[in-house]
Amino acid sequence: MSATSTLERFQRQFSAAIRTPLDRTSGTLAAAPVQYSAELRAAVSAGAVTADERIATYNRQYWFRLFTVLQNAYPLTTALVGAWAFNIVVEQYLLAHPPSGHDLAAIVPSLAAFALGGSTDHASAARVPSDAFVDAITIDAAFYRAFVAPLETALVLAPADAPRLARAKLRWSKAVSIIDERRPLIALRRSLPEPLGEHRAPVPAPHDEPRAWLVFRPCAPTRRLLGVRSIPLEPAHAELLRVLREQSIADALAALERHRGVEGAAAQRWLAEGMQHGLWTHVDA
Repeated sequence: MSATSTLERFQRQFSAAIRTPLDRTSGTLAAAPVQYSAELRAAVSAGAVTADERIATYNRQYWFRLFTVLQNAYPLTTALVGAWAFNIVVEQYLLAHPPSGHDLAAIVPSLAAFALGGSTDHASAARVPSDAFVDAITIDAAFYRAFVAPLETALVLAPADAPRLARAKLRWSKAVSIIDERRPLIALRRSLPEPLGEHRAPVPAPHDEPRAWLVFRPCAPTRRLLGVRSIPLEPAHAELLRVLREQSIADALAALERHRGVEGAAAQRWLAEGMQHGLWTHVDA
């Protein structure tokens, strides 16, 4: 066997070893060397430190690093369900979708879709209401999406745009989400300690009815990074923004007036606020 093929074999075995899920039976996250390849253990055995101890060090650090990355990206979900239960979700996700590149941030965006995919009832496993789990991970995903979205230049209208504006569609910034919460979870997210550590947050009582929020990172004509913001929306305001995702400005305003009886002045104010926040980047004819 050539030196190259021997190295490749060792790398495959070592990668498999550090991806071995940590054992939970003792109530702590511990490495399980019994699952390591005997060939690998023999290859790394040297000195006073056993092969199992050497491999287990990498095994533990690999998983702890991944847990930390995702806990930091989903702080509200982690605080609601607890780090132990959240790490179970992470482990299931990473076993189904192992990292394939050098950038660990690449594992973050797809966790929410996996957790909400229905293959496992994570809310019951974590002993929290299903709506709280769903909304928490959706909110965390919206904040993360706004944080990592590419920096864009906000829409600036010129007098020449006026004749075509009513029939045009607005192109949205990638840093914008409109979400509903059934409990005061965004307020809870704002109150979480940093670093989160082992903090466990109580599940708040539900609202009388869902409340809409705008989560976004403003973009400005100067391309200055302004940070992620969250703003509560009146029901009609939220409906207007959602309709603007699919329809022209004129059609959205007409639909809002028919369904909600909203006067044009209110809708025009909301459009102006959207321009100030940098929600849109272009006008598409």
